[in-house]
Amino acid sequence: MPHKIASHSALMAFEVAARYGSFARAADGLALTEGAISRQIGQLDGRAKNAFKAVVPHLRQALYFPAIAAARFNPDLKRKYKDLIAAGQEKKVALTAIMRKIIVIANALNWFGFAARCGIAARAP
Repeated sequence: MPHKIASHSALMAFEVAARYGSFARAADGLALTEGAISRQIGQLDGRAKNAFKAVVPHLRQALYFPAIAAARFNPDLKRKYKDLIAAGQEKKVALTAIMRKIIVIANALNWFGFAARCGIAARAP
């Protein structure tokens, strides 16, 4: 039986809703309605959600050393890391937050590159 691949928009809605912690804020961030966000996340059936979870360890492994380098040498991410540590977060948790920031930055760069190639007026998703 072929595996169902989740759509990019559904995964983006899922990621933004998880990042903001609410469908309403995710809807504002993506310029959609709450219903559209809910519907897109609903498209992620059990298999797609499990496949997404299976990717997470690989992402963590691939981002570990870049996150360490970013936390040491990138001024903005270094400040974020130090702020998290000062707020009482464990180093592992703070480094995971840096990994997430790297993913957000990569998604933004990918979006703006895609928009430029397609001639779309770029705005943050």
